[in-house]
Amino acid sequence: MRALRAQGMSRDDLPYKAFWQPWFSYYGMTFNIIIILTQGFTAFMPWDTSSFFVAYVSLIIFAVLYIGHKLVFRQPFVKPEEADLDSGRREVDEMYFEEKVPTTIWGKFWAWMG
Repeated sequence: MRALRAQGMSRDDLPYKAFWQPWFSYYGMTFNIIIILTQGFTAFMPWDTSSFFVAYVSLIIFAVLYIGHKLVFRQPFVKPEEADLDSGRREVDEMYFEEKVPTTIWGKFWAWMG
């Protein structure tokens, strides 16, 4: 969303636009974080160090690999103004978006639903 705003584009310019975005993304991210943080709650009461590491080792591995990759390859974050949003999109638009006008009632209903 920041890249779209920074480059003066609208979500309507995208080939696909999900309903209620970005709010459903925030909802999904929030509940994923809750699940990740509470997956090993049994390690806290009573405290058990080995259970804690078994439950949360994936977070530790992810953090180590992510930071290690950033340090080794020195790849900076892409600035929203510099993000490539159009590469290959025009070709896909020409190939896949030949819009047919529905002629049957059932087809008009599905076109209205989509």
